[in-house]
Amino acid sequence: GWQYALDHPHEIADKISRELPRTAKIAGGSFAAFNRFQIDGVKELTYYPFVDVGHINPNRWRRMHNMMRNIGIVKNSFDGSEFIFDPVRLRYEKQEKFLRIIKTSLLLIFGVISIVTAWIVSLRKIVRKKTDELRTKSELLQNIVDNSMSLIVAKDMDGKYNLANRLSEKGINYQKGEMIGKTDYDIFPAELANKFRREDQQVIKSRQAIVLEDRLFLENQWRTFVTTKFPLFDKNGKLHIICGMATDITERKLAEDALEESKQRLEVAMSATGLGLWDWDLRTHDFFGDEGWANMLGYTLDEIEQRPD
Repeated sequence: GWQYALDHPHEIADKISRELPRTAKIAGGSFAAFNRFQIDGVKELTYYPFVDVGHINPNRWRRMHNMMRNIGIVKNSFDGSEFIFDPVRLRYEKQEKFLRIIKTSLLLIFGVISIVTAWIVSLRKIVRKKTDELRTKSELLQNIVDNSMSLIVAKDMDGKYNLANRLSEKGINYQKGEMIGKTDYDIFPAELANKFRREDQQVIKSRQAIVLEDRLFLENQWRTFVTTKFPLFDKNGKLHIICGMATDITERKLAEDALEESKQRLEVAMSATGLGLWDWDLRTHDFFGDEGWANMLGYTLDEIEQRPD
């Protein structure tokens, strides 16, 4: 800017006269005439063009600045560095400014990365801890159900198995974990799968447990089970799991059937021979007699039971 002003002094003097307010009266002339008069003074102060602008004595610029400030043309204080053109210094200052920006940006980026990294590390530790806890609980639950003598399964609302113990998988010749994700229709005949699904729907509808007696063909033989199906609810009270526990009562059922058959055979034999049977517990005084025994005494069993003696 100073280079252009020194090369076009009259243009700049007229511009100052038009655009800058006059703050002091000029004795013996106009403001415009005063500005044109200063053109020769500036030349004497700067020795331009014999001396380059960048090498002009800054004291001369200070004197000129003080003079213009006294008459109100400029208001700011003098800064000699602004008047001295030094390409090397300017390049250095630009580089320093750029480096400061880069350093500040890098520090900010590093700070943000450090905070995010610390947060991620902390989050990973929390997730790892929670995952380990869930895995431990899951393994504990699986170990418990695997060592149960009952068949234990759990299904979601779509009928997909999400838990099955060892005995359940062994009964249908499945490997460990092979039932998970499958439905009854993927495992059993359609008729049996429909039966299981109806039972599940009954639990869902009633939101209560049901107890059933089932005969299932497992491990190449028919087995009898007492099955309990019950709902599980989440913390909001929403039903989300159907559990089933089936206990094998085949041996007990066979024993009951054998006992009932023996009883029937004994009754037939005693009836055919005209024999009677009675039993008296001397400790409790409980007495039992059958119809054949009552007939041998000339009574019916009802008549004997009605007699106090």
